[in-house]
Amino acid sequence: MWWRGVVEDVYQDKSTHKSPIALELAAVIKNYSLNKGFLLKLIEARLNPVTFNSLHDVEHAADSTYSTLNFLTMEVLGYKSVETDHAASHLGRCEGHIALIRSIPLLASKGACLVPNTTLAKTGVSQTDIVRGNNRDKIKDVVHDIASSAHVHAEHCEKLMADLPPRSTYGLLPLTPAKMFLNRLQKYDFDIFNDRTLVRPPSLSFVLFKDSMKVDMKCRVKRYAATMDYMKKQNSRR
Repeated sequence: MWWRGVVEDVYQDKSTHKSPIALELAAVIKNYSLNKGFLLKLIEARLNPVTFNSLHDVEHAADSTYSTLNFLTMEVLGYKSVETDHAASHLGRCEGHIALIRSIPLLASKGACLVPNTTLAKTGVSQTDIVRGNNRDKIKDVVHDIASSAHVHAEHCEKLMADLPPRSTYGLLPLTPAKMFLNRLQKYDFDIFNDRTLVRPPSLSFVLFKDSMKVDMKCRVKRYAATMDYMKKQNSRR
């Protein structure tokens, strides 16, 4: 595949690809020492057909896509640790579940359905029901089941954030729109065929800005504390 060749050539210091995207990718890889395995994992995920038998399969797919993108974001921010990757992984799994929920009406309009078979069996809903929009109450149960799993991962991510370096949490800001979507979904009783569940809230930009300012303030407080600690040590040596 062309993209796999681009990645391999970049890490071997070859400059055979002259497309603008390949050149920019090469620059980012060199500037931030990005993990080659993460990039190849993203490519492989795009090549594999998407089918889900269970929510575990959804998590596996999310690990190969959303979580991997989060790992790369953390590397760009300068963080390569088990702790940051753990939080990024839970965020990615949350995002993967949400992407599946949001895809339901779009795929249904095209006669397709990616809802895991075990979830359909558990709720007594068929793929035909979803494609045709039948049994809306039971479809809500399907969405609720997937959203519950997303919520669990969102909570895990939020708890882990408390122990991470403040600056690293810039890479976890996508948790904000994820939580807002889950709250909106609950507000409309998990009716994914209700257009209001998919509308971008006007307050999203403001809430993201507010959360980013919280991260910025934590970074400033940490730097101030480090400076004061350094000054105290210097004074004690005199």
